[in-house]
Amino acid sequence: MNVIYKLRKINDAVRPIVADGVALEWYNGEWHNFGGWEEITGKSYPKHFHSTTGKESPWPQLPDAPWEGVHTFGHSQANGKIIIWIGELQQSWAYDSVNKWVKIGDWINGPAKRGHYGWCIHNGYAYISCGDSLDSSQTFYDLWRSPKTDLVKWEKVCDLPLEMQGWNSHILISFYNKLTFLGGGKYGLNGTTISPPYLTNTKIFQSPDDGKAFAKIIEDPLLNSFWWGNAIVVIIGTEQYIVAVSGSDEGGGTSVTNNNRIIIIDKDFKIYKIARNIPGRHATGIAADDNGNIMLVEGFRQNNCYILKKIA
Repeated sequence: MNVIYKLRKINDAVRPIVADGVALEWYNGEWHNFGGWEEITGKSYPKHFHSTTGKESPWPQLPDAPWEGVHTFGHSQANGKIIIWIGELQQSWAYDSVNKWVKIGDWINGPAKRGHYGWCIHNGYAYISCGDSLDSSQTFYDLWRSPKTDLVKWEKVCDLPLEMQGWNSHILISFYNKLTFLGGGKYGLNGTTISPPYLTNTKIFQSPDDGKAFAKIIEDPLLNSFWWGNAIVVIIGTEQYIVAVSGSDEGGGTSVTNNNRIIIIDKDFKIYKIARNIPGRHATGIAADDNGNIMLVEGFRQNNCYILKKIA
């Protein structure tokens, strides 16, 4: 690996209270942390915070986001705005520093309402993969997309192959121009979220044709984490790296072996592990600044942030 990172904690109180399902974006020279729901009460928490350094406790607060706070949503940037697409609400929104949050629209012919799905931007499209119904009674095996400049009209790409089905809270990401699927977990006995054993996906799949077909690339025990927090692709020179934060079991504990880690995956799918001195947490926000430094804002019973500083 041709890059060296150093991990350090910089803050213990990003938000005034502990929240889950929060997102992180580097936008117009600032870190933006938004969305989610209150961990203790389960109430909507559509708060929006920003910081240039990440060191304020808590980060300065912007006006609330106008949508209902949810656990899972896709987010990226397009046309100079932060964009989000919310499977639990079947809505899309955009943010810019002038007009603040504006609703793009309600979905037309989109995927069924769902949470715990994968999402990414790939070749000009926003994607959603798999997930489960809001009452956890149904698991989805499909892949959908919408032009990132639209986010209202959706089209179904495919039903994913059996080997990829049922892995909730997985990572879907665009890597070297191929749609890439990794991680995720199945919820224990009879589909419940409260009973071990937890089943985890230790395989990486890729599609060369924008999701119409996938093939298994590798299998590696370092992918054995039930609930992944999030991931990004960092571009350094001509090289791309997937940087992913490991997650936790549904109770937020550490029953999954060795899940307190960050991994970096290179173009040859060699996986490098960066140990963390805290248990893995799902719903962790992750983003990179213009210099390749990576910020992690912890979700689910945590309220701190870390910086992966590029030192070489």
